[in-house]
Amino acid sequence: MTRSILKRLELSLLAPFLGLFAGCESPDHVPAYHAPLASVGARYGALPAAVQNTIRAESGSAEVRDIDKEIRTIGPVYKITYANDDMFPPLFVAGDGSVVNPDMTVAVGAVQDETAVIKGGAAGSLSFSDLPGPVAKVAEQNASRSEIHSIDKESWGSRVVYIISFKNETLHPRLYISTDGTVLHDVRH
Repeated sequence: MTRSILKRLELSLLAPFLGLFAGCESPDHVPAYHAPLASVGARYGALPAAVQNTIRAESGSAEVRDIDKEIRTIGPVYKITYANDDMFPPLFVAGDGSVVNPDMTVAVGAVQDETAVIKGGAAGSLSFSDLPGPVAKVAEQNASRSEIHSIDKESWGSRVVYIISFKNETLHPRLYISTDGTVLHDVRH
């Protein structure tokens, strides 16, 4: 074979591979991953346990389309919308697991798990935004948010109590606040 025929044969065999390495973009090019995913499942997994329980109980097998967190006067409220919004209206759930109406009045109160104790620490401490409105108000009246060291939630009999520890406990002693905003003493009954 002549040299020109060999060159044409080499080029014809290499052409498909050159197209792959040339970086040709197709019209349906998918951009690179640049941010964490915010899937419904990921947002559901980040919800407080009481809110997750209420969503499971109220939604059944309905497909959840979206979960949004809104800060209202009663504290954090989670709006759950469904894929079939004709059959399932939005569900509003307060941070304590109560089902609330769109006007933020309580429709179904949260069931209190008397055996549950959520303790603070690196993995389990509550954030300020998890507090019910009355509790947050009392906490802010006693010290600024930046002075809070940890927030724990405990069940004292039939009462849920938020325990707020401050960075300087001599200046700001630990607070024991019930969900309605009543400041309690460290007496568990």
